[in-house]
Amino acid sequence: MIEYTGISEKGNSRKGINQDAILMRASGNRGLFAVADGMGGLSRGEEASQYIISELDKCWNEAVSAGTEGDLRQLTDKMKNVLQQCNTILYGQKEFKGALGSTIAALLIIDGRYALISSGDSRCYRIWKKWLGVGWQQLSVDDVWENNTDNTEGLTDVEIRSHRNFGRLIGAVGIAESFVPNVRTGATAGTDLFMLMSDGIYKMADVKELIAGTGKLLLQGRLEEGLNRIRTDVYDKGASDNLSLILVKP
Repeated sequence: MIEYTGISEKGNSRKGINQDAILMRASGNRGLFAVADGMGGLSRGEEASQYIISELDKCWNEAVSAGTEGDLRQLTDKMKNVLQQCNTILYGQKEFKGALGSTIAALLIIDGRYALISSGDSRCYRIWKKWLGVGWQQLSVDDVWENNTDNTEGLTDVEIRSHRNFGRLIGAVGIAESFVPNVRTGATAGTDLFMLMSDGIYKMADVKELIAGTGKLLLQGRLEEGLNRIRTDVYDKGASDNLSLILVKP
């Protein structure tokens, strides 16, 4: 039985609105969880994130109704197609509404296996118990300028970090005509918890410190307590952006 909890809040963002959107759906050992972060530098980022989440939700509900949600490969392909369609729609509206775009990190868990579909810089981590302490790994890939080796070839670390494009998104839903998401699959065995988050979490509070401070609570299944501790830490550090976080115990 999957356990989960999550939040999506505007924080202390000067925008005054929440451009993030989240999705949490589960039944038994099957579920879909997603974080979408509308791009604040573009017009109406909240429309993009909400649209993407609503389309993923529709896809999930259709699969459940048809009894096909148990086929991870098929559902993953359907989710990819949905995101590609969202990209086409959002990109096609830029001449009328201005540029629309959003990141996405969508996690499918089906009977002991998972598929992560992502684009942009919303993240997914896995956490597990170690003999001493807590282990963790980032499963998602940040689609940012500095992670493309063609952009950084021949540059020093100092030059990369001081470059005007450092941190700039080069992948997200709706920002380019073509769209190819990152996909990662695996078994949930050996994973005690998944964490999905927007950059409003990890840019305010160091992930390593968050996991060190809440890892024991989370691994004990005290998800709400761990969530509230992380939320408090982000607000204590200013919460200058929208913040979204989902915790999933498979």
